[in-house]
Amino acid sequence: MLRTHKIALCPNKSQEQLLRQHVGYARFAYNWALARHIEQRQQGVWENGYVLRPAFNAVKPEIAPWSASLSQYAAKNAILDLHKALQRWGAYRRAVKANNKPRRVGHPKFRAKHGRCQSYQADNGPGTVTVDRKLVVLPKIGAVKMREVLRFDGTIRKVVVKFDGRRWFACVVVESEPAPHIEPEVEACGIDVGITTLASVAYSNGERETIANPKPLAGALSDLRRIDKAIARSKNVHGINKTSNRRLRLYAKRRRLHARIRDIRADHRHKTTTAITKRCGQLSVETLNVAGMMRNKRVARSLADASMSGWLTTLEHKADFHGRRFNKADRWLPSSKTCSECGEVKAALSMSERQYRCDECGHTDDRDFNAAQNLLAEVQPKRGGNISPDSNSSPAVPTKRKLQTA
Repeated sequence: MLRTHKIALCPNKSQEQLLRQHVGYARFAYNWALARHIEQRQQGVWENGYVLRPAFNAVKPEIAPWSASLSQYAAKNAILDLHKALQRWGAYRRAVKANNKPRRVGHPKFRAKHGRCQSYQADNGPGTVTVDRKLVVLPKIGAVKMREVLRFDGTIRKVVVKFDGRRWFACVVVESEPAPHIEPEVEACGIDVGITTLASVAYSNGERETIANPKPLAGALSDLRRIDKAIARSKNVHGINKTSNRRLRLYAKRRRLHARIRDIRADHRHKTTTAITKRCGQLSVETLNVAGMMRNKRVARSLADASMSGWLTTLEHKADFHGRRFNKADRWLPSSKTCSECGEVKAALSMSERQYRCDECGHTDDRDFNAAQNLLAEVQPKRGGNISPDSNSSPAVPTKRKLQTA
């Protein structure tokens, strides 16, 4: 099993300068290889990473003499990353020409010097980067202090050094033994996600839980607006193409603020998904077309701030990690419109109706928890259900459940 531990680094000034040089070297090699590939493709020649690497090594002494003192693994891995990206894009284009409907894959783009995240891969296979307690030994840089020790035991397969605008990180991929099995406290749960409340969880033992949405972007909008206005004033005074040190500092400040937003969102996502997957043996969630929902300009920013797609993806990954059964309900399942008591389906249900009231049996419940109960019934039918817990999909319209009479 491959497990990744992202650890914050504490480099000194000389080490931080070397890290920035290696990140710049990786970016330089990637952009050179991409430009070379585009130029050759216009002439009818497809050059992959195995051709671009020796071509770059041949001209490297002339175009990048400053790279002699740096680790060559940074350039090598950057070109291999481009090779993988070109393979994915090529497979996508072949599928399109074959009249298939593949998931869209964009063409690789040039890496920007002041992009959101700067990184490079420091290793050259297992054994080239070592970790000794709170020290990671990087080629050409030496031992760099880490904030914490590596939690996973095993063989180090990959080490990627990243700078997110605020701090440096080492992402260490370790091949280790599978995680020990943890017996679940609850048999199953149904999870309904939303914007105001990130998730409403209904457990099979009758308990309910509400997971709040931290909304980190909403809390930082005023600061982001102030920085963006300052950048706009700088562009109006000095021009768009003529930069200044003050504008670069504003860009760095904006990157640090966005990094803080991502950290808050990731911390909340990992803590909540870990708690749910450790507790439940089966999880049933709704299947959302988040990309389609993002086209609604009225809720697009709130949807992005909630990061529902990322939360569900992390939940599925944690469920697989802990050996839990993960069920995705059918996309067209009317979980919000269906009564969790009798199974009656409403013809229409507006977004403003936060309390669900069944016209058939008079059952009243919170809208989100009513949907969560219907999702729970997909893996654990409440009354007279005929859906097997082993099924990975569910019907578009749930079977109406009959009320039990005394």
